[in-house]
Amino acid sequence: MASSRAKDKSLSREGNGVSEVEASNTGRVYHQEHFHGHKLYAHPTSTALSDDEEEAGAGQVKKTEQRQRRHQELSQNAMPKWPANFKSAAFESVSKKQSQILSPPEIYAEIAHLGGGEKSKYDWYKLVMLAFLAGCYLSFGYSTALLVSGTMKEAPSNPDKDEVNRGAFRVLFGLFGFPFALTIIMIAGGELWTSMVAYSTCALWEGKLDVLTAVKVLFIVYFGNFAGCAMMVGLWIASGSFDDNHDYLVFSAEKKVGAGWGSVFVKGIFASWLITLAVWQANAAQDAVGKVVVILLTKSAFAALNLEHCVANMFIIPLAIYFGADINARQFVWFSLVPSTFGNYLGGAVFVASFYALIYGRTPVLCGHFLAQRLKLTQKRCADAAHQT
Repeated sequence: MASSRAKDKSLSREGNGVSEVEASNTGRVYHQEHFHGHKLYAHPTSTALSDDEEEAGAGQVKKTEQRQRRHQELSQNAMPKWPANFKSAAFESVSKKQSQILSPPEIYAEIAHLGGGEKSKYDWYKLVMLAFLAGCYLSFGYSTALLVSGTMKEAPSNPDKDEVNRGAFRVLFGLFGFPFALTIIMIAGGELWTSMVAYSTCALWEGKLDVLTAVKVLFIVYFGNFAGCAMMVGLWIASGSFDDNHDYLVFSAEKKVGAGWGSVFVKGIFASWLITLAVWQANAAQDAVGKVVVILLTKSAFAALNLEHCVANMFIIPLAIYFGADINARQFVWFSLVPSTFGNYLGGAVFVASFYALIYGRTPVLCGHFLAQRLKLTQKRCADAAHQT
């Protein structure tokens, strides 16, 4: 009888319609939902002991060497491979080329796959919870920046303008908080509305997603982010952390609302442009260190430039209103949420997703085929006309 340690045991459980695969040789249990419904199979290079070898009582030295070799291979490839026909640029890059970063065309392919092949197929409650968590994580990041940098004497809210140092303040404000928040979202899991704009737009360009589904997903994520921010506003008020540290919070919120519709709209374009690029590059990096570095570099620039992010405004402005900011509900919605939302959509959907779709996607190929067909049809018509004359 073969040793149970040398086999992968597949357990099929009917409860809740969820099947699971137990890989006894790695001591892990892999659930199908971890792989979004894709079938798992054993690593092709694993060399488990055969039944014949076990039953024949092969030499102890040979069995020990085989077990050591097998253990080494499994430790290098702990997670089971995707099916051979699974189209994922990240998987292909890591498994075949042994690369820890994707090339630009591979990044686009991965983003389009995630937008149309995975995220759009989540159940609505899963999207709500992921979006809710993203709103909470962003609130943690913004609060960190406000409570660390906003309490400095160099902050613009300081009445003594001789002590204000906007350059030093913006450097510190960019480094603390926002990169930390996006890192959590990308590694631990969360759905931010601005990044979902890029995912869904690329999927639309590649025909992996229809317009109605894209609108539904963006709607769910937007209000899920809002719900997460709203809860965090209440919790931060209850914590008392801002009771004596809200000067820059109020100052910043009033400046945002008073900047003017056009200014907030353009800053929203810039903000989403940079945030989407941070997410874009984080998908390119296939290890945690790479993700942290690219997020830090890009996200810190966004924060230091004092740009407008609609989800961040969902948190800071209601919190500032509680602490006495001269802002009403109409100003919050019309002069902050609306222009920043439209600007964020344009920045992510057009200046990142659509540009790369036209460079690396199927659209140039389809246009080339269309023009070639039209050219052939025109030549045929000209030939027929010449033949008739």
